[in-house]
Amino acid sequence: MYDGQHIFQTNQVSKPNVCQHTHVCAISNYTSKRKMHMNSKQHFLLVCCLPVFLQLAAQAHSDCASALPICSKQTIHVDSVHGSGADNTELNEATCFLNGVPTNVEGNSYWLRFTVAQSGTLFFTATPDTPDDDLDFVLFQLEDSSNCQSKQMLRCMAAGDIPGINSPCNGPTGLLPGETDTSEDAGCSDVDDNSFLAPVDLLVGETYVLCVQNFTIYNGFRIQFCGTALLGCETDTCAALSLTSIQTPVQPAYRLHGLYPNPASISTITLDLEMEEAVVMQFTLVNALGQSVRKMQQLLPDGRHSQEVPVENLPTGAYWLQMTDGKALITRLIFIKNTID
Repeated sequence: MYDGQHIFQTNQVSKPNVCQHTHVCAISNYTSKRKMHMNSKQHFLLVCCLPVFLQLAAQAHSDCASALPICSKQTIHVDSVHGSGADNTELNEATCFLNGVPTNVEGNSYWLRFTVAQSGTLFFTATPDTPDDDLDFVLFQLEDSSNCQSKQMLRCMAAGDIPGINSPCNGPTGLLPGETDTSEDAGCSDVDDNSFLAPVDLLVGETYVLCVQNFTIYNGFRIQFCGTALLGCETDTCAALSLTSIQTPVQPAYRLHGLYPNPASISTITLDLEMEEAVVMQFTLVNALGQSVRKMQQLLPDGRHSQEVPVENLPTGAYWLQMTDGKALITRLIFIKNTID
């Protein structure tokens, strides 16, 4: 987690089939961070009996109680994450987020839940669709498999850094063999800070919850599990998982140097864009409910440009401006003050 502006990516996904399970995990994409005075954050992932590869809708699994159940260590792709669900206090006990000002830290989160059929180790990698997004996570054990209030924290990852720089605290995160830390605080200033913690030993019959949160904003991510522990509907263990197996996300062929005014109380906002090549750009405004309220397309040649986006007659509030060249998506949070409200 980090203080500053963030790059975000959003998509919609289909619901998977689910099955009975005992462990829970959650994944989320949060909207803002503060480096020196950061809000607390927690993350969980819920897993159950699902196909080998899943593409998931985050909004349906933004609480521990509605965590997605899985029962095998399949690869899961979440296209986007929106909101903290009905209860935004579920991550407040995650100590790795408390090196800032204690507050409700859950933002855009996704939860997974699973039950262990055979004791063993578990590790995983969670890779953001946008390369330098800051993913955080918290892994819990449920002392009472039917009660999310009984969760006990096992791993807590809040490390993060400024988007757009080559930092070991952005990008892929998770649990990996060879790591020894069980918790990393927000920021990236401690010696040997990175985005990975030690694997966890799972016990047969126990239930766990994992929350993964993209502290940047709505962008999706891919998660891959491995280890000797068996979940409810699998028979094969997994011995190795490396960062080289992770798909490299598409890098934008354009840069947003800034936008103004923000907050906006006039009819347009202006984007300072730099294009590596001529391309048709699409601009979309999304409101706080995740609804697209305005779209436009514009052919931009290579070079640096000032591009206006109309915002007149929109209700006062927060919006996400999405821009894409059809390959990579960048999102910025903007505020609009309609003078006729």
